[in-house]
Amino acid sequence: MYKLPPGMKEAIQNPPFQVRCFAQIWQRPWPPEGGQVGAIGRQLPIPPLWIESGTVTIDNTGVQRRRANFDLTIPGGGGSEKGYAAIMPTSVDSPLTPFRNYVQIWWWAGAMDAYPSPQDPTQGAYLLGLFTITDVVVDATTKGDITIHVSAQDFSQDISRRVLTYPYVTPNGTNMVTAVQQIIQHTAPHSVPTFSADSTNAQTSEGAAPGTLYAAGYTWDEGQDPWEAAQQMVESCGMMLYFSPVGVLYMVYIPNPFSTPVCWTYAEGSTTQHNNITSITRTFSQSQVFNFVEYVVEGANANPSPDLLYTGTSFLAQIGDNDPSSPTYQFGPYGRAADVQFDMLNYQQSTALIAAKARLRRDLGAADMVTFTALPNPAHEAYDVIQVFSPRIGLSQKYVIDTIDFDLGVKKDMTITARRVVNIP
Repeated sequence: MYKLPPGMKEAIQNPPFQVRCFAQIWQRPWPPEGGQVGAIGRQLPIPPLWIESGTVTIDNTGVQRRRANFDLTIPGGGGSEKGYAAIMPTSVDSPLTPFRNYVQIWWWAGAMDAYPSPQDPTQGAYLLGLFTITDVVVDATTKGDITIHVSAQDFSQDISRRVLTYPYVTPNGTNMVTAVQQIIQHTAPHSVPTFSADSTNAQTSEGAAPGTLYAAGYTWDEGQDPWEAAQQMVESCGMMLYFSPVGVLYMVYIPNPFSTPVCWTYAEGSTTQHNNITSITRTFSQSQVFNFVEYVVEGANANPSPDLLYTGTSFLAQIGDNDPSSPTYQFGPYGRAADVQFDMLNYQQSTALIAAKARLRRDLGAADMVTFTALPNPAHEAYDVIQVFSPRIGLSQKYVIDTIDFDLGVKKDMTITARRVVNIP
């Protein structure tokens, strides 16, 4: 979970409160200044655009981690109200189009009689993300007001749309962090203003520092999505690659939820220490729930370092649910349900075992899923561990977040989908 602005934690834990969301339009300088576009280019001289309705979605299971859809209304079909006349899309060069422009979306919460500062509405507000505009639809089908529908995705969309136009080779023995940077830089050199790769979660992932990981030589074909290629590389070593709300591209280990501290608590009939649950659904399922993961690694073409023992051969990394008290115990009545992955991208058995553990944690957790609506906390990120209490259904359990939907309109509730925390040592 990210840090909340001063006073926001107290506001969202002490309802009633009101939510105000707004967008700011930014434009990438072109030609690039200094050879690279920064996370923030040039803010256009347009007042904040107050969002009437919409959602921001954080989705660990999607190609893009963050997505946004929101509506702006121009009262009376035009005019200068709220500054919207300046952003009416009238040509491809207008500020609110998918060409060169992107938006910041801000979330603000305060007392029912309070409003953001007119001088600086971002003061005390939380930045939900930087988004590349993908679609703008001007809806004038109704009489009176005009509605502008905006769809946007995080900066990974810039990378994803620049597919390879000829084969690209990841050199054998390249440091994995370097390999990921190289394919992104090769296809979208101005889409990653800041890249951060660290071993913050290495201890709970049983991982080594990313600097010790190596990529096997692999050829990516024409038409390959470079963002998906980078995602495949990081997954092969038990890591994840995503853009943060402020536009930093992170490459970090997938944490072990069992060793991750609880960052927030949600409960029915909450006190000021909890965010109140307004509805909840719990699902137990064996559909697509695997209890055994096998990585078949076939990637090494040459030996780039004397300490790498696996050269040009296949080897296995295997891990299963070995807890006899678990309902999905692989030697119990559940039986063995295997998730087999073929990996051509790395050649280190220890690294493949880290990736297998990370996958098994996701697989087993899906046997016990919870979806609930609650008063919002905008600072959540995928893989946050939360405590969930629902006395009516006998629930008191830790879950790890997969998806979050933040409502940007007058409705305050957010929706979280999470899977149970399991212990895979």
